Amino acid sequence: MRNALTKLLENQPDDALGFLAQYFENLDNKSSRIRYAYQELTLSHYSQVTFESNALSAYDILFSGSAQKKGRSLYGSAFHDLLNLICKDIPSPLVERLMKKICCRDYEVVSFQTFYSGVLACFVIIEYIYETTNLYKVMDASGNNSVNRYLCTSALKQLADSLAIPSASQTHMLEAGSMLSSDELGKAMNEAIYLGKDRGSIMKLEEFVEQSAIIYIDHIKPLR
Repeated sequence: MRNALTKLLENQPDDALGFLAQYFENLDNKSSRIRYAYQELTLSHYSQVTFESNALSAYDILFSGSAQKKGRSLYGSAFHDLLNLICKDIPSPLVERLMKKICCRDYEVVSFQTFYSGVLACFVIIEYIYETTNLYKVMDASGNNSVNRYLCTSALKQLADSLAIPSASQTHMLEAGSMLSSDELGKAMNEAIYLGKDRGSIMKLEEFVEQSAIIYIDHIKPLR
């Protein structure tokens, strides 16, 4: 109870009763340390100061669940399962590409820094995909999931150029998305409409999101 109240005070959710109900529901499921660790990670948004302490709690949950009674360690297999759970709503090809950058081999020991960087990358890409989906919808004035390919390519190029700016922060990926120039997008839209750029050639939402996500993933530094 004390730990639950501490988490409640740290995270200050809008729905306190719902927060506690979910907390104890997950806590009762002792058979799944992965889901318990996931619950700890979702107690607050990754931008909040409490996220790092929640990540440490999640790491400790998996760490204490190690099969090794002596010299307990968190191994890559459990880390991989957790990352897959976080990315459950992301298309499989993108998850596989991301895992090559942030995951460890099953037998490798995972440090907290690697753990933290990995889970942060997953939460950032989830929000990144959400933002790029909204960007596509802005360009899709007709609402028919059909945007001129030239316009989409122009937006992706701007995104790639923004991500190319050196930064030590993984959240820079999201900041880069907000740096897309409305003037440049407007110019590209005018060219696509009035100059007939790639007339008849369109890009669907799925392809746009996939291409933008690949740009993000390719800018992640490998964790091992």
